[in-house]
Amino acid sequence: MALFFENTPKNYIESLASHKTVEKDHGRIEEREITSCNDIDWLTREHEPPYLVSIVSVKSRRFHNNEWSQETRYFISSVKHNDAEKFGHYIRAHWGVENNLHWTLDMAFDEDSRRIRKGFADQNMAILRQISLNLLKSETEHKVGIKIKRRMAGWDNDYLLKVLQIF
Repeated sequence: MALFFENTPKNYIESLASHKTVEKDHGRIEEREITSCNDIDWLTREHEPPYLVSIVSVKSRRFHNNEWSQETRYFISSVKHNDAEKFGHYIRAHWGVENNLHWTLDMAFDEDSRRIRKGFADQNMAILRQISLNLLKSETEHKVGIKIKRRMAGWDNDYLLKVLQIF
């Protein structure tokens, strides 16, 4: 995909859609150029992943602490349209969800400092933390943060049973 977006063959240039954004926030400037293509017969002939309909490239340039950094990410999609602006919104929304989940897990469970390394223990514990997070979020009677709900469940067996929805 990288080669396609970097050196697009002339007969595919018309099938590309592009959109640029510039955001200034939190003391940094971020420029994004989203390019999408749904004319990918050349790719589906060679590879047949299910629902492969379009490909997307996102070039990001970021100015922070008096330095520019650049990154290019590539995505495959099952979305049939070729609207680069919409793809940009989809990708940003996806990362917003991912970042929010990571931030919540780190704040409530101190996930970043976990050092479990043997076998599948790290993956198993990550799943258990996500299940715990979902259970704690579903308890809506107490209007406190997830971290406090987690502690309450550790201190009070009745509250723990309520969170686990065992009556």
